[in-house]
Amino acid sequence: MSELTILLSINPAQNRFRFFAIVLRRLSDGGAELHRRWGRLGTEGRHEVESFSTARLAETARADLIARRRRRGYDIARSLPVSGDSEFAALAAWEVGLALALESMRRRLTARREEARAAFDSRAQLSLPI
Repeated sequence: MSELTILLSINPAQNRFRFFAIVLRRLSDGGAELHRRWGRLGTEGRHEVESFSTARLAETARADLIARRRRRGYDIARSLPVSGDSEFAALAAWEVGLALALESMRRRLTARREEARAAFDSRAQLSLPI
């Protein structure tokens, strides 16, 4: 069983809407592959596959890549198990994971917008003459 991890970096003020997804896929010969996809939300992004001789090396590389993205301001949006070894299973998990992550981020942005609107309204009411 593999695990899909999706990280997002969203900052509307900087027009920054990025994603990073990574799946570690174990191979029958004891090796492993890291499937990475990254780019701007709403695009297919770039895709890269890296092969490792052992699963332990791949797990270390996966943890390092996630830590590097976290240092660059990405937040972990979702972590999902991926059943099946096919490319289709990994791609389906990416699609589902990104959809869930985007919905979560949309909710957070909506809540922030409502908080800002409420703060603005309360300030506006204080400055109105009676």
